[in-house]
Amino acid sequence: MAIEFHCPYCTATIRVGGELAGTVGRCPKCHTKVIVPNVRPPSHGGPGREMLPSQQPATKSPDGPQDAVAIPPVPAVDEAAAGSVRRRFKRRHGQRLTTILVPLVCFGIFLGLLAAVALLRQPELKGTLSGMTMADMNFPPAYLTLAETYLSADERAAAVAALTEEPESFRSEQLTCRISGDGDRLQIRIEIGDDYSWFTVSPAADIHLMEWIHRNTNALNTIRLQTIAAAATELCRDKLLRASGTRVVMDVTRYRDEAALANQVRAFGLVVEAVTGTRRSPCVFEDANGVLYFALPRDTRTFILRGRILRDGTQPFPGEYAVNITGSAPAPTPAETQDSVPVPPSETTEPEMTAPGISEPGMSESVKPGGGSGK
Repeated sequence: MAIEFHCPYCTATIRVGGELAGTVGRCPKCHTKVIVPNVRPPSHGGPGREMLPSQQPATKSPDGPQDAVAIPPVPAVDEAAAGSVRRRFKRRHGQRLTTILVPLVCFGIFLGLLAAVALLRQPELKGTLSGMTMADMNFPPAYLTLAETYLSADERAAAVAALTEEPESFRSEQLTCRISGDGDRLQIRIEIGDDYSWFTVSPAADIHLMEWIHRNTNALNTIRLQTIAAAATELCRDKLLRASGTRVVMDVTRYRDEAALANQVRAFGLVVEAVTGTRRSPCVFEDANGVLYFALPRDTRTFILRGRILRDGTQPFPGEYAVNITGSAPAPTPAETQDSVPVPPSETTEPEMTAPGISEPGMSESVKPGGGSGK
């Protein structure tokens, strides 16, 4: 039995087999999806004709009714198969995410464990070192060039001339530091007080300490060079003011420690201090082998070697060692000490020195009236 009906959109006449009742097909004219009615509608429109809910009253096409054409059935979608495809897609997508995320998480955990182990295994910079006392030790003069300072060429020349004519001596019961002009540079001489002796200690006896020194030498040397430049600049400007007749109170501790003594130590010497009782003493000299020299009271039998706090408030060296004096050693020859004096920054090919610091030794310091002495 054939079913004949009109397309609700283009009013074309459509005829299909009765077995297609209730199925969905497409209009052969406008290709719109339509539902084949379950009952056969009448061939001509009338009051009793059934209409679909969305169907509007059909008007007769000016071209006349179209020939009835059979609509091929649209295959029904298998919902179970579609759901299975979606599940397979989600499963594969989840597997890809798992394949990426799991190795990343494991790698992060591995790095965290490595960092934790490294921190736990980091050796403490603590222990005991052996020290020596050294009598009759005289250091050769050291020289500080002004080319690395923040002075102009005219200021450098005037400062050297002023210090040549009238040197500056920074005195205490522990040390006397004399700074004078020498050609186009400054000459630095250090003398120890009558009640003090030279004490030495070598970091080479502690392997962890030596490793720390090697790791930090370059960084500390950069700070040292900047500190010498800043301190020497201020020293020369104060000297020029004093030479012009202006009354100036010099920062004795800074100029001694950061301009003079900083020029006589290498990578490690300027970031450590020797503690005896309540006195804290800066390192005065460091030779080519890394041996540190301190001016301490003659009766010293033990002292603490520890990091000193620098001008910016930092403490680069975190360690602390007890130094026991085990004997005396002969003073090095002048040639040996001369070879150990650090060369000016412009002549060195590899950074060797350390960062600046402000010493807080328990000693009173004074500047000789007029600023000049030892002429």
